[in-house]
Amino acid sequence: LTLGIAEVVAQTSASALVPDAISPSGRERANAWMTGAETVCNEFCGPLIGGILVAGGTAIALGMVFGGYMAGILALLLLIGNFRVKKVAENRHVSIHGQILEGLNCLWSDSLLRLMALSLSVLCACWGAWLAIMPIFATTSMGLDAQGYGIMLSALGVGGVIGAVGATMLNRIFGRRNVMLADLVGTFA
Repeated sequence: LTLGIAEVVAQTSASALVPDAISPSGRERANAWMTGAETVCNEFCGPLIGGILVAGGTAIALGMVFGGYMAGILALLLLIGNFRVKKVAENRHVSIHGQILEGLNCLWSDSLLRLMALSLSVLCACWGAWLAIMPIFATTSMGLDAQGYGIMLSALGVGGVIGAVGATMLNRIFGRRNVMLADLVGTFA
């Protein structure tokens, strides 16, 4: 639970820093590369290294995880700079609840943002459901063994990396709207 919450906070923070760190012309590419790096780490590096460590023994695996988190904490402590999203100067004080309500009202009043938020919520729920039943489906209906299941997961990771690397080019060639529609149709299929 703690790691899951930390991951949500870290990913949201990284996305929030992009506008301050990257010029408008480079933001799409920066977001695509961030997604690609996350896919590579989550789909390839993590399982590979985790499998190697578990094969070496549980104590080694847990010790390396502990060492990794300690190295991460040390790296965070050594970071220098101002990593805050710039705030617009305002004379009014709005509580955090008020800011959340204001953001939700803004989201709901903009038809494009509302459609995207609802579509992505349904899409994420479907992906979550699919990922939850995928191991059972792969090993029973598809008849995959552990190696075949690993190859299938790697194929998903390869697709994610290709998508992240090609997103900027595809948006430029076909237009963002057409690429997003193709993604929705492809995901549904």
